[in-house]
Amino acid sequence: MRLAYVSTGLGAHDQRFLRLFLSAGLAPVFVSLSEPVDATHVPDGVPHFEARDVASLRRIVCDPAIEVVVAGPVPTCGLQAARAGARPLILLSWGFDLLRDVPRDAHVAQAAVEALRGAYALVCDCQAVRHAATSLGMPGDRCIDLPWGLEAPLRSWAGEPAALRMQPGWRDAILVVSVRSWEPLYRLDTVIEGFAKAHAEDPRLRLVLAGGGSLAPEVQQRILHLGLASAVYCPGRLQREQLMALHAACDLYVSASEVDGTSISLLEAMASRLPAIVSDIPGNREWVVPGRTGARFPVGEADALASALLEAARLPPASRAAMGNQAREQIILRADWERNAERLIALLRQAAADRQAGTDRSIFQLS
Repeated sequence: MRLAYVSTGLGAHDQRFLRLFLSAGLAPVFVSLSEPVDATHVPDGVPHFEARDVASLRRIVCDPAIEVVVAGPVPTCGLQAARAGARPLILLSWGFDLLRDVPRDAHVAQAAVEALRGAYALVCDCQAVRHAATSLGMPGDRCIDLPWGLEAPLRSWAGEPAALRMQPGWRDAILVVSVRSWEPLYRLDTVIEGFAKAHAEDPRLRLVLAGGGSLAPEVQQRILHLGLASAVYCPGRLQREQLMALHAACDLYVSASEVDGTSISLLEAMASRLPAIVSDIPGNREWVVPGRTGARFPVGEADALASALLEAARLPPASRAAMGNQAREQIILRADWERNAERLIALLRQAAADRQAGTDRSIFQLS
């Protein structure tokens, strides 16, 4: 089966979907709508194109050889694919598109509505996305709940612990890790402020701020201004093995994001047996249960984050370990990428079969 995969560029998740299609024996074509594509990052065997307008996209997605089209985010790539006449069209919500962009902008909301009207189905990675889509008029039985999950095997880290535990003052500390991008959406200001307040009361606390981004100057300045240089470690962006080692060395995970669908960073931390202290947003509520797998705090409230950090720090190590074990059990039960990917492939094959039968607008439900 030949399909077209339409996205804004070629990020890590795009590569993951393309690898999935190849491994399932499909023949994907990758189409970028806005960003130049580095051919070295495209999986081998995947033709790639750049389409700058609806007409050029139509020439690709309406090729008789293309049996199904997958596109996302919804108000951008989904809209262009719908306008180009892509049929059957499977939309992928990226979480932020329906949960952040739609509520902020009426024009974006209208674009999402138009895209959804032309869709065979919408793949939702969490209930919050489903609710957002149905509120825009998408029939609930066209919304397919498929958390993207974790691609790598859900194995525990068996290597050497991260070297940061060897630093003076860090061996017996309580390490809190953040791996979100240093961008406004992820509210690193709340993380740093909340940690500073908690550290003032419990000097055992340490913060690991992995990653990077456009706010790097502000982040570094804030750390120095609050006198946290000896209590905060910034290792930069990490590869998967480095991230697993870091998680194995830490005690708690923190995220203050304003909006998320199902956060892969959160799932990775929970799979590593880290209790999660996260912002109280719909996407997080589906994974983090206060008192069982972590804690939640209101978006932007540093005092509440500090209180949650202090409460977790006061727990006996065995209690934190028990929460971490429950977190991992959640991931194994619900976030197995291979299991969820099989259902996505089944959806694509059904859509292609319906197209061939002339019933590509039929309502499709997955068991």
